[in-house]
Amino acid sequence: MALSKRYVDDLFKQIYKGKIGPKNLPQPLYMFVVEELQNNIEPEFIATGSELSEAMQINLNLFASAKVFQQIRETISIIPGDNGKIPFKEFEKKAQAIHDRYNGAWLKTEETTVTLQSQNCMQWQTFESNKENLKYLQYQTSDDDRVSDLCKPLDNVIRRVDDPFWNNHSPMRHYRCRCYLIQIKNGVETPDSLIDKMPEPNAVFKNNIGKTGIVFDKSHPYFDIPKQYIELAKKNFNLPIVK
Repeated sequence: MALSKRYVDDLFKQIYKGKIGPKNLPQPLYMFVVEELQNNIEPEFIATGSELSEAMQINLNLFASAKVFQQIRETISIIPGDNGKIPFKEFEKKAQAIHDRYNGAWLKTEETTVTLQSQNCMQWQTFESNKENLKYLQYQTSDDDRVSDLCKPLDNVIRRVDDPFWNNHSPMRHYRCRCYLIQIKNGVETPDSLIDKMPEPNAVFKNNIGKTGIVFDKSHPYFDIPKQYIELAKKNFNLPIVK
């Protein structure tokens, strides 16, 4: 699915006229975002039909509606000018820049995140299945000059599979994180004195995807919804849940 130029042009006109707003989000744009995100879940993971798979799909629906809400809200904010509305041509140019940001580079990063996190989620299920014989996990970075400062201190950290450390420190730790875990039979656990000094991950990733199925948690800026829209957000802004 792709958004046609004709649709986007009409979307800007409807926003400018006040026919689309935070309480009346554009469903085609929402469906586009949901589809783009869900198409990046590993098919093998979807096929499991597990509770984690369902949780991930629901999370992506809620994320998509919050994303569209923020795009529409930001777009509406540029309409007022010094003497009422800014001219439509000026609005259209600014609205296009906002649209391209949300549905260009940002969406590509979000798609990559979905792919990596669905892979991490599947891998965690393997760790759980094998933990009686392979009791430990070892953190691995890509060991190059691109490794983030959030990840470097964790390189080669070893803890048991069941250690709560992994609840907040399993990959991903930030966007485009390339780190991974390996499962090993024997190992010397990294002492608590070092574990306590480990940096916290980006707040969005402070959970274990393999246990929650949550790709984007509530700390993501899209979920920063003003109070007057909270009840609407709980209903997914009256948009359908797509699985």
